[in-house]
Amino acid sequence: MRPLVLVLLASASTAAAQARVPIFLSLRTEPRMQVSVIPADAPGKRVPLGETPFDRVPGLFVGDTLVLQNEGLCLTDELPLLYGEPGEHKIVERVYRQGILKLTLRPTHPRSLFLFCSGFRVGASNLPVLLYEGAHRLELRGDSLKAPMPFEVKIEKDKVTTLSLAVEGPARPAK
Repeated sequence: MRPLVLVLLASASTAAAQARVPIFLSLRTEPRMQVSVIPADAPGKRVPLGETPFDRVPGLFVGDTLVLQNEGLCLTDELPLLYGEPGEHKIVERVYRQGILKLTLRPTHPRSLFLFCSGFRVGASNLPVLLYEGAHRLELRGDSLKAPMPFEVKIEKDKVTTLSLAVEGPARPAK
C-alpha cells in the first residue's frame, strides 16, 4: 500500500507544477531592448513581445523566460519568471552598465583588426572597446587574418577586462 500512496503524491505534485500561473508584467530597461518570451510549456518557441518600456502586459506565466536583446549594442539577457501569484503585476527595471575590453594580440598585428558582434562592428583591436556587462560572443575580422576568429568574453560593469588572443595570419604562398 505504501508505494501506491507515494505514487499518488508524486502525481499530484507534478500536476500542480504543470499548472500555468498567469501574471502581468511591466518592464523598463536602459538601454531599450527588444523582448521575447520563451513559454515554459513550449521551450523551443519564442514569442516577440516588443520593445521596452511596456506596462501591464498580459499573457505571461510563472516559469516563462524573457529574452531581452539589443543586437546593435551587443546586449542580451535572460530573465526567468520564477515565482508569482495568479494575476500578480510584476514590475521589473533593469539598467545595464558598460565595461571596457582591452585586447592583446599575439603576435602583434601592424594593422588593426575589427571586432564584430551579431554582424555589427563594435570596435577595433588596437583600442579599448566599450561593451555592456555580461557574456559576449565576438568575432575578430581583418585582411591580415587567415579566417574570422570567434571568441567569448565576459564583461563586468565599470571594470576593465583584458584578454590575450593568439591569432593566425593569412596563409602564405609556398616558395
